[in-house]
Amino acid sequence: MVTCRDLADTLVPGFADIAVVEVVDSTVRGDDAPLAPLPADVPLRRVAFRSSVDGDPPQAYPPGGVRSLPSPTPYSQALSDLRPRVVTLHPGLPWLETDPARADAIHASGAHSLLAAPLTLQGTVLGLVSLYRTGKSDPYDEADVEVVLAAAAHTALCIENARRYTREHSVAAALQRGLLPRRPVSHTALETAERSLRSAMVRARSSHEPRLEP
Repeated sequence: MVTCRDLADTLVPGFADIAVVEVVDSTVRGDDAPLAPLPADVPLRRVAFRSSVDGDPPQAYPPGGVRSLPSPTPYSQALSDLRPRVVTLHPGLPWLETDPARADAIHASGAHSLLAAPLTLQGTVLGLVSLYRTGKSDPYDEADVEVVLAAAAHTALCIENARRYTREHSVAAALQRGLLPRRPVSHTALETAERSLRSAMVRARSSHEPRLEP
């Protein structure tokens, strides 16, 4: 999640006016990333949002929220074929009707250009980055796509490394818990062991002490 926030902070405001990063929810818990195409019912967690738009533009969904993407949209298509999408935004686009909350947020922010790119690694889908330009910013073009793909590839690798660490840490913690005694040792047992040890020490010491003959 920190990696995704760093990505959003890097892209805004120099490359995007608004950046949204969403990650397949199961990968946050350390599970293997699903293979493409991503099924429509796989939930994504919104982990990062950054905006340079004046005021406080509304967000379609709060950070930390988990939901499945409606389909078909540029977002779901990018996660299906792992190809980025550059879209000119304007009212009346049919796919906006499938996601009214996002459509309202796009309209309120004044976004006119969208670049949606998958976070992918070796045919698996880890998430999605959605970039918007608003106001007088130039619309996205194919040259911008190459920049985003490079940033997305680096981010995907960092997410995968973090995912593996999370899973290995969980396995190690479970193994450590399994090695602990299932029941705490009672005080009675400890006291008995202590008395037995003291008695043995006394007998050993007595057997080595010299005896005086009468």
